[in-house]
Amino acid sequence: MIVGEAATAHPDGTISILRAWINQFFGQAPPFPFRGAIIARIEAEIGDSGSHRFDLRCLNEDGGDVLPKLEGTFEVPPGGGSIAFVLNPQVQFAKTGKFLFVLRIDQVQLAEWPIRVAQIQPGAHPPQAHPSA
Repeated sequence: MIVGEAATAHPDGTISILRAWINQFFGQAPPFPFRGAIIARIEAEIGDSGSHRFDLRCLNEDGGDVLPKLEGTFEVPPGGGSIAFVLNPQVQFAKTGKFLFVLRIDQVQLAEWPIRVAQIQPGAHPPQAHPSA
């Protein structure tokens, strides 16, 4: 699972992603709006063919839901294969802190993505990420 600014799924099974690997964002005052894309790729085995359910949750540090659970279904073709999809949640974080996006397939947790929300003063610039050497 990857969090990005935006993503588009293509008919050939590929996905174009803008600003991938987002794990923090900044705002000036609550609520802190986040509109982004969550990209998931599932590798299904031959025995997984058929219909499956997924749900995506966003949890706060206490394990409480930050947004209503996003739910849906997808089909695995006979023989299995890769299934990729893009979810576009719109979240209003009421406060700063650490949050966790959790993706479950058929009620089994498959992936998680932590994200941190921080406040900056008006006119200030968010800290820059520096690559590790």
